[in-house]
Amino acid sequence: KMLANRVLRKSYMSKCSAMNSLTKTSLMGYHTIGKSKNSLVKEESVNVYLGQEYEELSNISSEQWFNGITRSTAANKYVSLLPFFMEARFKQKSFVLRMDLLPESEYLKFYTLTLSGIAEKYEAIKNIVPVARYDYRAIYGRILMKQNTILDLDMVYGNYGTHDLYIFDKSGEWKDEGINHEKLSLENTYNETNWFDEFTPPAY
Repeated sequence: KMLANRVLRKSYMSKCSAMNSLTKTSLMGYHTIGKSKNSLVKEESVNVYLGQEYEELSNISSEQWFNGITRSTAANKYVSLLPFFMEARFKQKSFVLRMDLLPESEYLKFYTLTLSGIAEKYEAIKNIVPVARYDYRAIYGRILMKQNTILDLDMVYGNYGTHDLYIFDKSGEWKDEGINHEKLSLENTYNETNWFDEFTPPAY
């Protein structure tokens, strides 16, 4: 029975991989808004959030991704997130493995788990706002599958311009040095209009 389940799981992921190759960019792709990738890559960062599986998964090469992920300790979690990856085809959202602050440029760097590996995204701090649990459920209500219990729906953030959402794992660790950094303070980031109007269901 265990062997049969493993074969079924690999078959399912192979089908997802084939679909993913038709619709996604290559593994470890970059998504940057407003800044050159080179300038951001060179900047010293401060870790804000770290998922339990990041270190292990970041060591899997793109060529060996599916073999590596099925042998990793994160295999079951990855499979449980397949519905999340499917939903992300229709409304952009990402599962965050790691988040770093780039204080000099005032950007956040997200390492997100995708069907085919880890992608890196950069977002300006000024564009990122918290999204209330109610608004998240209302926005996604029409296509929302039952949400994975590992998702921390009290810690959802989004780009108020593009409506890209970033969702974290309940088991991840928030680092004091990062979350208490002055660049992320309420005084420097709060904007009433962006925080409360841009992700309400009517606005979306």
